[in-house]
Amino acid sequence: MALRGKIDDFGIVEIFQLISQQQRSGVLTIQSSGKKVDVIFANGMISKACHFDLSLKRDPFGDAVVKARLVTEEELQRALAKHNESLKNLEEVFLDMNLLSVGQIQKINDYLLVETLYDVLQWKSGDYEFSLKEIEHDKRFSTINTTEHIILDLLRMMDEEPALYQKIPRFDIVFQKNPLDEKTLAGIDELSIDEKTIYRLVDGIKTIQDIICQSLLGRYNTLKALHSLLEGNFIKKIAAKKASSLKPPIKKYYWEYVSYGIFPIIIVLLLLGLRLLWSPSLSDDIASYQKVIAKTQSQKIKNALNVYFLKSGNYPASLDDLVHASLIKKDDLTYPGGVKYAYHLQPDGSYRLENAPL
Repeated sequence: MALRGKIDDFGIVEIFQLISQQQRSGVLTIQSSGKKVDVIFANGMISKACHFDLSLKRDPFGDAVVKARLVTEEELQRALAKHNESLKNLEEVFLDMNLLSVGQIQKINDYLLVETLYDVLQWKSGDYEFSLKEIEHDKRFSTINTTEHIILDLLRMMDEEPALYQKIPRFDIVFQKNPLDEKTLAGIDELSIDEKTIYRLVDGIKTIQDIICQSLLGRYNTLKALHSLLEGNFIKKIAAKKASSLKPPIKKYYWEYVSYGIFPIIIVLLLLGLRLLWSPSLSDDIASYQKVIAKTQSQKIKNALNVYFLKSGNYPASLDDLVHASLIKKDDLTYPGGVKYAYHLQPDGSYRLENAPL
């Protein structure tokens, strides 16, 4: 049995927070526009995340190690063959074949986790499904992350990244090192570890995308380091291989998530008051706003059902159980006019919620 729904109705951040608060273990699968993400939770903490392009059918870990130039394509194919024969996970196979060290595997998985969640937090539509499973985190191969910490860190990156696009608007730009004069030579020792890593990779051939893949620092940290190197006159732009521009992420703020769900209700109430004052057809407007209220109530019930599922591992036998669990008020189960919402628990453990007749 699984918890499932649409991102449009219940945001990704809220799903993460529910799983974290209830300290659940399992796999959260999110799909949108031909892309799929698997986020693995162990006792409410994020263990791993992988981003699959369903059209390419390429293993994300294998793809990352090849792009990072840690293994060749030929070595990857040999590892995949052994993986299919032995049924061991790909990380174990790379380790057995002495192609990667434990440290390199952990670095790849940590890189994939941040880059995957960085993208998925910006998805606006799609489907999600959380399957409860026993998960044993293998600390050799990836870092366990508290959900709240990584979400706040990613939101900070998303908030700061647009400023970096002012000087670095595309991923196809190529940089080369400037000749070191006395001033820049003295500043080399003052560079951060990330900046030194990126500086070594700048060679007049690699694009920014190449540098992101090979440094394993992620998009944000790579752009931030390149920005600092440009400011310090250590590097300069020389070319752009393709005419494709970046799309800066939609800017988000922390308070947006704290106040999630409050503003729609305020807007509905304001509009209702204005329309009741000036509407030429009062009965039509009342019916219209009853529909809006019904939609808001329906979403509150769905959210409460999700919380109940994460607390108990199953959906309730009736909506009254949500009231007894203090997840919702009894009035929220009745549509304006006194008609109750119809709730049906399905044989497979899922549910069907029917809005009141309008």
